[in-house]
Amino acid sequence: MNEKLIWLKTDRLEIYHPDRSDLDLLCKLLTNKKVNPYTLNSKNKDEIKISLDNLIAHYNKYNFSAGLIYLKNTSEFIGRAGLIFQRINKDEHLPCLIYHLLPEYWGQGYAHEAVKAIIDFAFHELNYKCVFVFISKDNISSQKLISKFKPKVLGETLICNLDQVKYIIEK
Repeated sequence: MNEKLIWLKTDRLEIYHPDRSDLDLLCKLLTNKKVNPYTLNSKNKDEIKISLDNLIAHYNKYNFSAGLIYLKNTSEFIGRAGLIFQRINKDEHLPCLIYHLLPEYWGQGYAHEAVKAIIDFAFHELNYKCVFVFISKDNISSQKLISKFKPKVLGETLICNLDQVKYIIEK
């Protein structure tokens, strides 16, 4: 982990840029029975490898992506979070927040801490005026978390056969 590039730091977390060595940890996260229903299309190791390759390409193109989260004090892997562009049409991309934590780290404020840092990065470093978030209609905990950032609900949409609520968080 020491050679990896840190993207963001918070009081308790370090978020590293994605690289190919992350595959097994991402598989552990995205195939977890409690996490998997909210991961859209990442269901098996082959799909997760493609997703990781896409995150790395995104990082190489834009210098940010969804990276792996570690606890600062123990170096434990706890999840992933970041900012990615969601393609709306061939000319328009929206900056979208993404985050998933392993269940044993839910309810401890880590997601809130990571999300806040990513939103601050989007607004202050990238100068975006807004960030979009798509949350599964069934994921009440994530909806409660995002509500703390005073988003506007833009409606519902279907992504990868999952009902999603579309939010916008404005600067």
